[in-house]
Amino acid sequence: LLSSGPMRGHVDLPPILEESEDVERVNKLMPLKRRCLIQVLHTTRGLDSALALLLQVRRIAVPSNYRSLGGYLKLLGAGHGGRLTIREVKLYQRTIVKRRNVYMHKAGSAPAGVGEVNTLLNDMQACLVRVLAT
Repeated sequence: LLSSGPMRGHVDLPPILEESEDVERVNKLMPLKRRCLIQVLHTTRGLDSALALLLQVRRIAVPSNYRSLGGYLKLLGAGHGGRLTIREVKLYQRTIVKRRNVYMHKAGSAPAGVGEVNTLLNDMQACLVRVLAT
């Protein structure tokens, strides 16, 4: 998806693609709870970097107070010249950013299992498809 879009060939794309490869690698290594948490880390970090790169490629300035996953989504919203609707921005804030923040900032929290991770991965893929189509 990313390799064929507007970021194709960009020097900053390979590390983003490696995040996805890391998700596959941890599938074989760790206990389920830790594996799920690491998968969330790698995929959301990849999405964060992909959205930042997309904004760079589209020459959309990113103020310092918008340098986060939530900020990038806002900048891709209609209120800032992007094409995501306000409803979509709020949806991705709730289904991706908020859930990721709980896992990353609250000790002891982790996805309940593979189903929850897959739901988050599907939400992130839907987000990427949508922002790359705009």
